[in-house]
Amino acid sequence: IYDKRFIGLIIIVGFIAGLVGASYTHLLHGIQHFVYNYSSADHLSFGAAVARVSPIERLIPLIVCGVIGGVGWVLIHRYGKGVVDIKTAVSGKMDMNPITTVLHATLQIITVGIGSPLGREVAPREASAGITKVFFFSCTYPILSRSAFAFNTQIAPEKIILLNTTA
Repeated sequence: IYDKRFIGLIIIVGFIAGLVGASYTHLLHGIQHFVYNYSSADHLSFGAAVARVSPIERLIPLIVCGVIGGVGWVLIHRYGKGVVDIKTAVSGKMDMNPITTVLHATLQIITVGIGSPLGREVAPREASAGITKVFFFSCTYPILSRSAFAFNTQIAPEKIILLNTTA
């Protein structure tokens, strides 16, 4: 039904999404290890590492997290091209700016690593979509629609579901 170039693009997108997911996982764990002063050699889970620090050592990272998150999101919303979620981008209502999207997703990972409970699940998908948007639009392939860069959604109008490799 589809030619080899289309299948190749799907494989490349999956590879890019996997790399983004893996790099964000390493970034998240690196931040957690730095903030809560533990390493993989300690054989501790994140919860156990947080539990062993004093209450003030838990409070300070949360304050820093709030400041970094607050300042970061103000800057992104003031100077960025606008944060667009994947669902809105796929519907074609708004374009997803790759730079703003990657910065927003990276900020989510940083704040989650410091201690915020919000943002870990969506960030790799958003970053993958933002990065692969550049790749898709640099390919002049006629079957790809404007919304072909999204993950966990359908490529309109072809109705092919791309599996999310970053979950």
